[in-house]
Amino acid sequence: MKVAFEPTYLANLQDFYPSFLRINSGCVRADSPIEKDGGKYVVTVGSLVVRDDKFLLVKRKIDPLKGYWCVPGGGVKQGEVLRDAVKRETREETGVETDVVGVIDICEFPPYGRDVYITFLSRYLAGEAAPNSDAEDAEWFTLDEIERLENVTSLSKLLAIKVARNRFGILKGHTIEEVREELEFELPEH
Repeated sequence: MKVAFEPTYLANLQDFYPSFLRINSGCVRADSPIEKDGGKYVVTVGSLVVRDDKFLLVKRKIDPLKGYWCVPGGGVKQGEVLRDAVKRETREETGVETDVVGVIDICEFPPYGRDVYITFLSRYLAGEAAPNSDAEDAEWFTLDEIERLENVTSLSKLLAIKVARNRFGILKGHTIEEVREELEFELPEH
């Protein structure tokens, strides 16, 4: 399997993020939980980590879906940049260091209280997979192994299939500092 890490960028980021996320010149931050329309939204992130032809999954040791394999991830701290949150959560649950490529999926989970789950594609950098935090186990799986697992979350399985078959797009997230560097001139402060 060869993953095309060169992203196919999609249109305007604002069109793809739920309206309650604050977007400021491409820098996405979330106040978690977020009050909107009389309900609470919790922003969570996950990381589909690729190493050679394998994907990193964790076995959940807490509900919801205790005992199921899924991508590592968790809650976003108030004011935290999303890609920092996904790197932190991956490191906390597995001990693996990653480089975030970009957003590959945004999913709303109404059954769990209107959660929004943002999955990032990440490259493996370093570390051995070992369960920590709320992970019972952490292992690398090929796509064939994931497809044969009985207790894998449907979203994790779907995203692994899409990435393995190069049927995905990437939304690039960046900070305002990176925007300034890319434009090579100073923008006024907000």
